[in-house]
Amino acid sequence: YQRRVHGGFQFARTKMSDKNTPETQNSVSSDNSDPSTVPGRNVSGRPWKDQKTRFSSCTNVKSLRSSWAQKQEQRQQRDVIRQKNREIKEAKEAHSEEMRRRQQQRKRQREDNEKKGLVVQKMNSSTIKAKLKKMSKKQRHLVMTWDTNQMP
Repeated sequence: YQRRVHGGFQFARTKMSDKNTPETQNSVSSDNSDPSTVPGRNVSGRPWKDQKTRFSSCTNVKSLRSSWAQKQEQRQQRDVIRQKNREIKEAKEAHSEEMRRRQQQRKRQREDNEKKGLVVQKMNSSTIKAKLKKMSKKQRHLVMTWDTNQMP
């Protein structure tokens, strides 16, 4: 048979002629001891090519249906996993709720502290107009109206 090589054809020996030579007939028994042919490894040296198995060796196929005991065991395992997931989720929700509650408490405390530290000045309705005219724009933004009964 012919083998294509770069730029032309190269003629190779056929397999029949290799087997008929006296050297190869004598070396058939020593062929198995060749270090390049390792059992489980391809002779070609291509690791991506697997050894093909005969169809008769593929008899131990897993059945499509599982037994009742296996189904019960799988169901129990699923229930355990679901329970653990539920516990983890509840723990996360409890943690986030605790953090939210703390944040609100800190915010309330901060607002109370700001109210305690404010400088308060009572204004009569007669003097409000004159005082507001004297204030700058920034000061006017800071003016707040409170009920005098609820003052800190």
